[in-house]
Amino acid sequence: MYAQVLVATDGSELATRALDHAIELAKLAGSTITVVTVTDPLNVYMGGYAGIAGTTFDPVPEVLEAQIEGARQLLKAAEARVTAAGVPAKTVLVENAFAAEGIISTAESIGATLIVMGSHGRRALGRLLLGLLEPTSGEISFDGQRLSGLSGAAWRKLRRRMQIVFQDPYGSL
Repeated sequence: MYAQVLVATDGSELATRALDHAIELAKLAGSTITVVTVTDPLNVYMGGYAGIAGTTFDPVPEVLEAQIEGARQLLKAAEARVTAAGVPAKTVLVENAFAAEGIISTAESIGATLIVMGSHGRRALGRLLLGLLEPTSGEISFDGQRLSGLSGAAWRKLRRRMQIVFQDPYGSL
């Protein structure tokens, strides 16, 4: 059923819970887990040149090196967690990419049959549910009503019954 499970991690508590969930699923299905982490694109760090005592210093290489080393340590810990549970594990480090792109490209390259990841998902999911974004595929329903293609008046009426409530609003600050 789920021969190849991909787990995306950033080292957060949510990602660790997702990894633990994937381990339990993999045990039941006899799956292999591949853990992926993605480092930020280089352009996030551009503009890193600074003048120090009349010389030009570029801190970007050191920042990138530290980021990659941190990602390797994260993957090493995740792999140890998976193998300690008796599940076969692999790791993938995708450098210089946006998270979604790195996760999807890894899923395609390993033939993942399931992707498990922990995410707050507050922005996109909330916007989809409130009709501020259109889904690119699939279908979203609320209380048995399909949301795609509603008129402005129908949305206004429906939004009176909707509200996004975060579990811990102070934790998201």
